[in-house]
Amino acid sequence: MACQLLIPFDLLEHHSLPTTPQQTRLLARLQTGPLSTIAARRELGIMSPSARVNELRSLGYPIKTVRISATEENGRHHRQVALYLLEL
Repeated sequence: MACQLLIPFDLLEHHSLPTTPQQTRLLARLQTGPLSTIAARRELGIMSPSARVNELRSLGYPIKTVRISATEENGRHHRQVALYLLEL
């Protein structure tokens, strides 16, 4: 499945482009709305989303982390799950 990045021109002036396929998928998905660690693993196949988020932050992307409680599809409950939001 191809990911299409829709980066506003003003962001491109101040930020580098993502350099890995996982960064590209993650950034494209964050443009559609918030994404939890659980969802990043399930939807995008990114097993270490926090590392990819930190890489995108180092490229200049304003990604905020909020901690939430979440329940997986199998009923397992997690506290302090990261929810990532791209602040445009």
